[in-house]
Amino acid sequence: MKKFLSDSFRVFTLIFLGTSICAALYITIFHGFDTKIPVYVLFEFLLLALLSTLGNLFYLSFQEPSPFNLMVRRVIHFVYIDGLVLLFGHLFSWFDFTNPLAILFIEGGILLIFLAISFGEYLIGKAEADKLNSQLQKKKEKE
Repeated sequence: MKKFLSDSFRVFTLIFLGTSICAALYITIFHGFDTKIPVYVLFEFLLLALLSTLGNLFYLSFQEPSPFNLMVRRVIHFVYIDGLVLLFGHLFSWFDFTNPLAILFIEGGILLIFLAISFGEYLIGKAEADKLNSQLQKKKEKE
């Protein structure tokens, strides 16, 4: 449970950072560098990051998922994140849904953040597994 919470906090932080960077780029490209946004938008980003982090619950399982099952969960997770961002974008008027280029930019940002965080989490998990395997191997060699 402690590891899950620690991992979730890391993901939350990365989602907030990625959302903030994408928003800064979006605002600069589509509205100009001098555009000002209200402070409450940061709280909207925090709420989005929190709800997005809850998407990690799709990966909880009592047994080891098959590769196919893991892929299905990953797709469902992405659809959840994508829907969440689009819903927030609509509710809080973050972007113009009538501009196809803006929507393409947003979708690209969502995909980029999702892939970057997923890849980073994969690398962290792989490093942990390699460390455990190395420790087990050393223990076997001592016996």
